[in-house]
Amino acid sequence: MAKSLVNKCFILLLWQKHASMNVNVFLLFISFLLVINMAYSQEVDLPGPYHWQNRILVVFADEQGNTIEQQITHLQEDKAGMDERDMRVFQIFKDKIITPNQTVYAEKNVNKLRKQFDVNQEGFTVILVGKDGGEKLRQHEILSVEKLFATIDAMPMRRQEMKNKRSKTKGY
Repeated sequence: MAKSLVNKCFILLLWQKHASMNVNVFLLFISFLLVINMAYSQEVDLPGPYHWQNRILVVFADEQGNTIEQQITHLQEDKAGMDERDMRVFQIFKDKIITPNQTVYAEKNVNKLRKQFDVNQEGFTVILVGKDGGEKLRQHEILSVEKLFATIDAMPMRRQEMKNKRSKTKGY
């Protein structure tokens, strides 16, 4: 895709040279092509930009329905606890992905993530990914906030975070 875009830009450059197109219009057009190319080629990469920054909960469901809605509702009930643990939730369906910032990605990304996490098309799966990018928990029923937080709070990195927070509170 990028190679064909470079070829197109080269052809446009030659055309611009002969057509005496306004340089600003030409640059605007090239910028537009680059933006379109970036939007077309965007992919979801987990842990990607969240690596070492956030813990990720990946919720796979075959369709939007009661199970995933119940899971999301349980998680939203303790938003402060989720924020304290640097949690981000991805919802993965058969045909789309909904990211923590509510961006929706197409089916090609769904298949990539299902393969990455070895999850079938059918059913419900919840996977906790630690800040280090490793899988920490997997289950096929709704995950309680208590179990999620207990799992996270037992992790060495989280224990260090809690210790650092206590030290800051005490003024050390």
